[in-house]
Amino acid sequence: MLGVFPTALSSGGDGGRPQSAISTTVDPARTYEAALSQYNADWSPLSAAIATATTAIRIDNERLQSDATIYNSNEAGVGCSFNLTHHGYFTSCALGEDLTAQSALDDERAADKARKEDVSQQIKSVQTIESAIGTFVQELDGITWPSSVAPVASNLTQHLSQYREAYAKAEFGLAYGQPISAYSQSLSALESATTVQLINIATALHIPRPSTPTQS
Repeated sequence: MLGVFPTALSSGGDGGRPQSAISTTVDPARTYEAALSQYNADWSPLSAAIATATTAIRIDNERLQSDATIYNSNEAGVGCSFNLTHHGYFTSCALGEDLTAQSALDDERAADKARKEDVSQQIKSVQTIESAIGTFVQELDGITWPSSVAPVASNLTQHLSQYREAYAKAEFGLAYGQPISAYSQSLSALESATTVQLINIATALHIPRPSTPTQS
């Protein structure tokens, strides 16, 4: 959750209200900018973590494929030709291929373990992004918007909720072996739509366009 937002004190009179009853009002634009700033700060390392895990998973999969190929081509000395006059050579060759196959099998197990850990990190980052989006929506829902801005804010929260739901679907798919690339298109489309809404609300609030986070 965000901390205390910037506030502005209203010192105007109110029908004889005592000075001690001065009310505190919140500037919607400043509150919104603070919420967006926190959202961006939360987003950047998570996006980077997903990108790092995605690259690591690709490398893990390449290792698994290479190890499987090496194992299959060296198992039981299938690459060695038996020759009665060179029996010792065949034995030595078969032994070497057995060792190569075993080494590939060991690396395959290590790569599979690493891939599982990288997928877990990817899922954890996606979960945290879901939480960051949810927190941002809660902050927006807590702002008292001017009537002219309220519809724009509603559109933004709706798009953010859809964006969060898309990440939830990606999280579910990742847990069942789907690559995040299977969800890239829908995530990118919702990212673009949400960016438009972020620009719209900035325009409605008469503040500079935001520097929005980019999905990796």
